[in-house]
Amino acid sequence: RARRRLRRAAAAGDELGSMLRDVCAQRAYPATLVVGNASEVAAVVAKRPCDGAAVVALDRRRLNLREDGSIYPARLFKVRAIAAFSGTYPDGTLYLDNDINLKLPTLDNLFATFDVMRSKGKVVGILKDPGVPPGHETPDVPSSFGERNGGVVFWGPGSRAVAEEWEAEMRTNTTKDGHDQQPLRRVLWRHREGLYDLPPETQCRRCTRRTRRDPCLSLLWHNHRKKREEHKSPATTACGYHPPPAVLIKGRARDAAPPGSWSGRSRATAVAKIHVRAVALP
Repeated sequence: RARRRLRRAAAAGDELGSMLRDVCAQRAYPATLVVGNASEVAAVVAKRPCDGAAVVALDRRRLNLREDGSIYPARLFKVRAIAAFSGTYPDGTLYLDNDINLKLPTLDNLFATFDVMRSKGKVVGILKDPGVPPGHETPDVPSSFGERNGGVVFWGPGSRAVAEEWEAEMRTNTTKDGHDQQPLRRVLWRHREGLYDLPPETQCRRCTRRTRRDPCLSLLWHNHRKKREEHKSPATTACGYHPPPAVLIKGRARDAAPPGSWSGRSRATAVAKIHVRAVALP
């Protein structure tokens, strides 16, 4: 069944299906996918490539979304899901946006970040972006303390209060464009003693055909699926990023694990995949 799903034409264009295939192709780290309601849970469970990711719904009482056509409802869902589930795994929970490709051979290096954070007494690991975009300035945070990219966040033990403060800021004090970076920047400034700035090689956000940057130099490839497909090559497959589904089926990369074969391991750190909404899956 997993192979039949991978063959479907829809597999070439979706973000979430790509992420789930990455999750299915490794067996060291369990995953959790958060969606908006029970029908979305049923849709994901029916169409996911394997059963390696738990699928849960965020309680509708926690949503209270504004359906005004802006980006704000989606970002608010993301932050509320993080606040609700960032403590899912006792040794740490890694939040990933759904437009990320995992480099499978180096997953242990990625999760070793939790060990580094613990050794330094830090509870939140996140990549620093240069500067502050226009319209995101705030008088209570110095300009030298730049924004952080919230697409990859290591939530270590003791970080729950940070996530909950981020949710509170999103509900009452966000920017006009509805993004979550400025509220996160205010919260991280207040908790800066527990903040760990991730090394730049943790993720590549601008590895595209236009920039010609090499995603193999990073542990994660963070671009929308279309841009990743344009830039994929035998080299990116060889260094550990999943090729397109057709190549997976031909056996030139590790096959997705079949349903029922998922296994965790004793280390409790794990991928927590929290997504804005369930989408079409392969």
